[in-house]
Amino acid sequence: MGIPAILAGCLFVSSAVTFMQFIHEEAIQTCSMAVYMAVRNRRYSAARAALRDLKTIHIPMLQDTTKMLGWLAPWTIPCFTAFALASLRAADTWEEILAGG
Repeated sequence: MGIPAILAGCLFVSSAVTFMQFIHEEAIQTCSMAVYMAVRNRRYSAARAALRDLKTIHIPMLQDTTKMLGWLAPWTIPCFTAFALASLRAADTWEEILAGG
């Protein structure tokens, strides 16, 4: 196995980690849109369910992937960490709106 093969393997692994983080980000955005559409259409129980999924599944999955595997693609850590924090802020805001204040 030569150096080019080793470098190609490293690039593949870092690309796979980045892709995983990207898919988690897409899940967060999709679920966030579900919260928005549910609130807009006064489907508050659906909004709460999507919000629960955001806070208990999707955001933690992105955070965990970034913490555990981010070192394999270190340039992604600041971006996906910031996205997760912003998503938590948005989820907290939706919770406050749904609570009526």
